[in-house]
Parts: sequence; C-alpha cells; structure tokens
Amino acid sequence: MSSINPGPVPDPIVFPDYRLRRPLRVLSTPSLLAPYLPAILKSGPPALVQRIIAILLLFNIRSFPLFWHIRVFLPAVWARFKARPSIHPLLPWISSSKHATTQPGTSPALRLDALPLGKDIFNDVETYTCRAWPDDCDWNLHVSNSAYSRALDYARMSFLSSRILRFHFDGGWMALGGAALTFHKEIPFMAKYEIRMQVASWDDKWFYVLARFVSPAKGHARTRQAGVRKRSRSAQNLKAMLIDVAQPQGKPPVRPPKPDEEQEAGLQEGEVEQSLEGRTIYATAVSRYCFKSGRRTIPPWLVVATSGYGTFASTRSNWERAEGLRRNILSREQAKYQSKHGKAMPRDGIIEGGGHRKAGIMSVYDPARAEGVGKEDNRGLGAWQDKASWNLGEFEERRLRGLEEVRTIVGGVLPSSGSAALSISRS
Repeated sequence: MSSINPGPVPDPIVFPDYRLRRPLRVLSTPSLLAPYLPAILKSGPPALVQRIIAILLLFNIRSFPLFWHIRVFLPAVWARFKARPSIHPLLPWISSSKHATTQPGTSPALRLDALPLGKDIFNDVETYTCRAWPDDCDWNLHVSNSAYSRALDYARMSFLSSRILRFHFDGGWMALGGAALTFHKEIPFMAKYEIRMQVASWDDKWFYVLARFVSPAKGHARTRQAGVRKRSRSAQNLKAMLIDVAQPQGKPPVRPPKPDEEQEAGLQEGEVEQSLEGRTIYATAVSRYCFKSGRRTIPPWLVVATSGYGTFASTRSNWERAEGLRRNILSREQAKYQSKHGKAMPRDGIIEGGGHRKAGIMSVYDPARAEGVGKEDNRGLGAWQDKASWNLGEFEERRLRGLEEVRTIVGGVLPSSGSAALSISRS
C-alpha cells in the first residue's frame, strides 16, 4: 500500500504575518538582551526619561487608585465632622459648649450653623473651583465628555452632604437616578473653571440638582455680583416676609399681587444676569436623586420640610415640628429597645451606625399613609406623613416653574418635547 506525501504544510494566515513575527521573536529573545541588562539596571533610564515619567505621574495623580473615592467621600465625612459641637472638626470626640446646637432629645446634637436653617433652598448656591488637568482632557486638548461626570461626582456629593445632613441622621440615604449633560462650549486644556450647584426642583419622587460649568468671574466682577445679589435678595425676602408675618401661623402664605410677582421675578432674572455677566457657560447638567430609608422611597417634600430650609415664618415652623417628631420617635424607640434587649440603645458613630439612626423619623415613614390627609397616626404622632400638613407654600410656585423647565428643556432626565439652553433663573 503506497502512502501519499502531501508536501510541506503552509503557514496559517495570521496578522501580523509570520515574516514579521519571526524577526520580532528573535529581537525579543532574552539571550540577546542578557549582556546589556546589568548596565541598564545599574544606570537606570536616562535623566530626561525619568523627568518625563515624573511629570506624567504628577499630572495624572488624580487618576491613581482610590483617589476618586477619597475625593468623593471626603466632603461627606468632613461635613459630618464640622456639624459636631466639638472644639475642632478634627477632634469631634472633644465636645464644646460654645456652639448653638439642636435641642436635647434629638440625636446626634448638631451645630445649627452647619444646617441650612432660614435659607431659601432655590437661592442656596455653592461654587466649586476646578481646573482642566491633563487626565481630564482628550487629544483635542479640551475636557473630555466623561470628565464632566467625574467632576460632577465631587461637586454633587459636596453640595448635598451639608444640605441634607439632618436627613442622613434621620435614617435616610440618597441614590443618583440619572443625569443629563448639555455641552455649550469646550473647556480648554489647563483652564480654570467653576461648577455652580443649586437645587432646580423636585416632584413626588425625584429631587433635581442643577450644575453649571462656567468660567471664573473677574475680581471686580465678583465683588459687583455679590453686591447685586445681596441687594436683590434683601428686597425680595423683606417683601415676602412682611406678607408672611401677617398670616396665621401654620397656614401657607398668601400670594402677593401679580405686579409684585413680576417685580420679584425681574430681580431674580437680573441677579442671574449679573452673576453670569462676562462668563462663559461651558456646560449645563441636571441630576436627579431619589431619597431612601432602607427600601422605602422618601418623598422629597418631606426631606425639604424637615431640613430647616425656609425664610417665611410659616415655613420656619416646619423645623420646630420636625424636631418635636424626632424627640418623640426616638424616646419611644429607646423605650422599646430597652424593654426588648435589657440595655440602652447604642449611639451612632460619626460616619455610620445602627442605633439612633434606625429610630429616625424617616425609618418609620409609611408610604401607605401618605394619602390620609387629616388622619391621626396610629402611634399618636399626628398626620405628619401627609404633604398637606407641612407648610411648603413658600417654595411651590418656583418648584413648579423649575420642574416645568427641567421637563421641557433637558432631555434624558424627564420626557422632553424640545431642547434649548437651560434658563432656570434662581442663582
């Protein structure tokens, strides 16, 4: 029986071709580099190469492992440290009595100047200064699209941590549910820019936060803007508070006549024009948050009502009512814990804990009772879970206006029928 010799087997078709692979394999053979390795290891890379590597590492240090986590979570931890009535934020375990704090019976005791008491939630604006570092920029030498979201992580956490601090100790947490970015103009390489954060609006589930990426204001322009902002807010707040003081406590304030409303709106729009005068708006972002306590969804109106925000006398009464609820619920839960476990309920730490936070007002919120207007809570706490029982009339008109602007203008967060430049004018 004869055998058939098929001849040499051809090389398979690969990329790169074997004609290129064979010389590369020879050049990379360790035996070829062995005579030179001691000299390379002894002398190291050339000085110029070392300088280039050091510069690259320095300019990209913000992309090192864990740097993002430190940058995002440090503002939240720092806000809680500063809220403790201690001799210094870095020594929170050494208490001090020189600070005005929340009333006894609520836990923990927080400094009143660390809470947004008496502030207008829509005019509470905070600015964060950033720079377009190399690790933020792409090959076109401007900030890449993804870098905007990374900068927003820091700004959003820093902005919200100090403003809903009371909500955190009430047993709640927040979750980011979406964000929409609109790019207007590029941020050049190494340029300094600012992120201006403010509350845009809220509905029965979502809380919307507005961020503007803008160029920094000049020194004289910044001083002039502060003066205009102070005068316009003083005029607006004085007129609104005079109307509100005349109303019976616990009732929503009567809306001022239409001409006065138009004048107030004009002041707000003029304030925005002054604050953004001479600046470049690089991008606009709207983020939506959902408030949670365990697996329960907490409506934003309850968070706002119990946070301390409000300039009207009727709105400020929400804070006293919320503090009373905190004392009643905590004392009741402490008694239940004592009878069940035979020991006192453990206190929470600065960052987290499973004691008093589990007895916060958000932890006992029942969404099923939210519709029972005027009905008493079966635990004797009143109808506090009903939206109509809180004084939020101060914010309602601007909340609806902001919600409509978010719904109509920004796509991706809410259904949108068109697009345009964001025009929310309350900063």
